[in-house]
Amino acid sequence: KGFAGRDGTRAYHTGKFEAGDKDGLVETLEGLPDAAYLAIHEWLAFYHKDYTAVGKLASGHYFDRHGAPTAARREFERH
Repeated sequence: KGFAGRDGTRAYHTGKFEAGDKDGLVETLEGLPDAAYLAIHEWLAFYHKDYTAVGKLASGHYFDRHGAPTAARREFERH
């Protein structure tokens, strides 16, 4: 339950952590303002600097089952 095996990026930005909330624990960042993308990039940089990645969510919105970036991930990187 909670974040286990789920992408919580949108929930961290919106502060909505309830399962099923369309603005919370969902995989897409669609509809967030541009400022949110900057904040998320800063959040990623902070965690990548101090923490070791231990895996990726398999077959999700941003990575396929092989760990390769999806079109959604490439679009996020363009922001």
